[in-house]
Amino acid sequence: ATSVSGEDIPRPLLRAVQGALNKLNADNMKSIVGSLEAIFRSNSRNHTTTAITKLILEACVNPDRTSSHLLRVYAACIASLHTVVGFEVSASFLQTTVERLNQLYEETQASLRSLDPSNDMDEIETLLDKRVVNLVSLVSLLYLFNVVGASFIYDFLNLFLDSLSPLDIELTMEVLRTCGSKLRQERDKKVLDILLTMKEKAETLPQQTSRVKFMIEGLLDLRAGRWKILKDNSADMKVFTRAIRSCSSARKLTSNPLSVSLDDVLNARTRGRWWLVGAAWAGRDGSGGLNAMTQEEKRIVSSSRSDVKDFGDDEQGVLQQVQTLATQQRMNTDIRRKVFSIIMTSDDYVDAVDKLVKLNLKGQQEREIVRVAVDCCVQEIPFNRYYAVLIHSLCVNSHSHKHTLKYVIWDRLREMDNYADDVRKGFVKFLAHCFANGSQPISILKILPFNELSQTGIDAMRLLFTEMLTKYPKDKIETAFENLQHNDGASTVKAGINFFISHFMSEEELPRETTPKQKLLRSRLNFAVRACTHAVL
Repeated sequence: ATSVSGEDIPRPLLRAVQGALNKLNADNMKSIVGSLEAIFRSNSRNHTTTAITKLILEACVNPDRTSSHLLRVYAACIASLHTVVGFEVSASFLQTTVERLNQLYEETQASLRSLDPSNDMDEIETLLDKRVVNLVSLVSLLYLFNVVGASFIYDFLNLFLDSLSPLDIELTMEVLRTCGSKLRQERDKKVLDILLTMKEKAETLPQQTSRVKFMIEGLLDLRAGRWKILKDNSADMKVFTRAIRSCSSARKLTSNPLSVSLDDVLNARTRGRWWLVGAAWAGRDGSGGLNAMTQEEKRIVSSSRSDVKDFGDDEQGVLQQVQTLATQQRMNTDIRRKVFSIIMTSDDYVDAVDKLVKLNLKGQQEREIVRVAVDCCVQEIPFNRYYAVLIHSLCVNSHSHKHTLKYVIWDRLREMDNYADDVRKGFVKFLAHCFANGSQPISILKILPFNELSQTGIDAMRLLFTEMLTKYPKDKIETAFENLQHNDGASTVKAGINFFISHFMSEEELPRETTPKQKLLRSRLNFAVRACTHAVL
């Protein structure tokens, strides 16, 4: 969640966000999300995210049932911001929402346990806190609009299965009503097992109320793939899915659901938000989370300050070590040292961007931000994606940073043969991240003489294309090469890439083993060649 309380949000910012949300509807989603994006650009992202979260939850957390249309509009707005602004917005919103939901859930369960068990179950069900139901509906809609994955909903169903109280039954029904149509399409053995266990447990309840019977029928519907009880709401949702697409389609933006579990979110304040690349992680000894991750994932989500040892509360010790590192990295001006200190001591990349923007640097001094960030990125071994995400965020928010990055990359490409192997490898991985995420277009490779590369240059370009084409999602690769294909002024670089792949990454040049990675590489190399050789119709 955001680290700023509602009282800390500047009143003009709160009024601006409130004004935008008051006008929000499916029909004007694109323009309102555009207004919110502009607010993000001119204010602290942390404050803006907090303001949006605060106002939406105030509208949704009501003692009575909130209008389903209003919940859908707000969930669609968060889904749009997830793609357009960044997933740190949806991650913070999700964390705050789930924490509030968990608090209300525990309070309601405690109230139910204090009631006389001989009371009529139908009467008890009328006393349930509707605020919890509203929040469960909101989270289910986030799944429906691809902000979170199906595993997040499975976690909720498992939670409700533990006690299957009247509240659990009501919340299970709300999940099935809201996103049952999409759960049906998952056809995941895990969800089918959960539903079967829930049905069997519900049939053993001493009081078979109308709601319990409805839930059992709904579970049977979901398992059998029919619509006897559950309503197929996919037609009602089309207007919202179209609105979400309209916000991102013009700029060909794409995003993936947050890969996060309910346990991760509930323990985020103690373990850290590991699902945000570059966020600090404090849960190394806790259960789940990091222990269940691969070595590569551990490295990616490890602390953004990997060169700064854990001094606990010894702030002076941290500052002293940062100063030592700054000297080692040749941060030889006050501005470079200040930028370096912010990058190395920030909680995550969002915090770093906020602090760097507040420096309010201009001209040559502003250009030092990207230069220092790239220096940190290529010098750290192994490659730490925190810096790449930070630089991408800077480029998204400022054209001048993107322009500076282009010249920094050109300078480093020209000097690539002189770098140590580890530094060159880090730079190439950073370059792959830039191309795949749109920080820079592939066309900036036009300065390279592909037909006259040294052996070092050939090895670096092989690694670049292998890294980019195998480590990033298909939609990002397609977008990057389609943008190159549509660039009429990039004929030289397209011919150069085609020449390089044909001569140095052909079937004869690649390893002969048929691993999934090699198959994927061959397939995407073919796509890249087609994008570089076929004219746009």
